[in-house]
Amino acid sequence: MSTLITGGAGGLGVACANLIAARGMGVGLVDIDQERVAQAASDIASRTGSECVGIAADIADRNQLAGAWSHLESLVGTIDAVINCAGTFVSQALEDITPEDWEFALRTNLTGPFVTCQQAAAVWRQRAQPGSIVNISSTAATNAGFFEATSYGAAKAGLQGLSIHLAHKLGSAGIRVNCVAPGSFRSPMNSNRLSDPDEVARSIANIPLGRVAEVGEIAAAAVYLALDAAYVTGTILRADGGLLTSM
Repeated sequence: MSTLITGGAGGLGVACANLIAARGMGVGLVDIDQERVAQAASDIASRTGSECVGIAADIADRNQLAGAWSHLESLVGTIDAVINCAGTFVSQALEDITPEDWEFALRTNLTGPFVTCQQAAAVWRQRAQPGSIVNISSTAATNAGFFEATSYGAAKAGLQGLSIHLAHKLGSAGIRVNCVAPGSFRSPMNSNRLSDPDEVARSIANIPLGRVAEVGEIAAAAVYLALDAAYVTGTILRADGGLLTSM
């Protein structure tokens, strides 16, 4: 048994991998950055003693992803779960978004996860193998109040809709599909923004728990849905400290 994590060199991908590897399970990391994903996998394997391998691939490219999937299974065992952490935050005013910007946001935050879901479904259904997919969305999918993030929010809203449709479509095959929608959390991608005390204060102003999340807290939600929530599918788990209760 093993888990494939896309965006595996990023802060959330690494945090998810650490939690899964600590259970003694194999982990395959996929990321577009060869050097970073190899280093992340080596660090996780050394820390936990579990098998962890990193492979570079563009998950929006079906051929690259299929090759990475097969190679990872030969190294870490049968893939039973997928956590789609791949994505990037894009902040632009509406009038500044070019067609190229729009396509980049959708390719990175929606098309890549879709291709990964499609690959997992094809493999698991052919084998009559149950499986679990967790997509990482964002509260930006339903909360437009804090950032100029039209393309990012639209892509993440699409990812939530994709998760619900796939849960309905794949449930009869024993494949669960869920989604985590984090609010603000500390990770390398957010480090510049959250190093500014004014920005932190702005971020937590409407969070009932009164703080920004740690990356491990978001990872715990994703791993719970991926591995433990055996009767949960089609859900959007908001890990936002109660942010959307204030909207």
